[in-house]
Amino acid sequence: MEKKLKKKFSTAGIFISLFALGFTPAFSGCGIRNVYADVIQGNYYYGRGRYQDAIIRYMRALESEKHTEWIQYNLGNAYYSLGETSAALSVWEKAGRTGDPRLQFYIAYNRGSLYYEMGKYREAYDEFRQALRLEPSAVDAKVNLELSLRKMNSGGGTSPQGRGAAEPAGEDSARILDYVKRKEGTKWTASQELAPSGGEDW
Repeated sequence: MEKKLKKKFSTAGIFISLFALGFTPAFSGCGIRNVYADVIQGNYYYGRGRYQDAIIRYMRALESEKHTEWIQYNLGNAYYSLGETSAALSVWEKAGRTGDPRLQFYIAYNRGSLYYEMGKYREAYDEFRQALRLEPSAVDAKVNLELSLRKMNSGGGTSPQGRGAAEPAGEDSARILDYVKRKEGTKWTASQELAPSGGEDW
């Protein structure tokens, strides 16, 4: 049975993460209230598949120029869900300029998922590899890295020579995958079917 790509296109944890960073909404003030209210409404619409309404709310929230990277991340997810892949990549690129490694992980993971679905397995592999540099214990990213590697080795995806790679993708990829497996020891094996984690919903 072939493994399937594990995706994380959700915005549910983003508003909570703003609280974790020490931001508290002042619902009595006009400016801040609008940011939080718009993000909450955007997340609500996103969760119900009303992606265009979510985009409108996220765009309104961006007008405040507060927490823009997180809001852009949400906006990119909504664009992706509508099939607007170039818009999603563009917005994620802006959001990725943050110094927050947690947000950078989410963006790299979602870009990897998007590239994988587009059949750009080399780009997907690079994104999942970046995600694992930021969060080495992310099991779903490891599974997706392996899936991307398998697709690359079976002849799919972008040629690494076109990207200036010095050696064939299979050798470099296999070495990295072997390193990840050794690092995790018995926690993860290539043939093991993984149950969805009960952790955060990105």
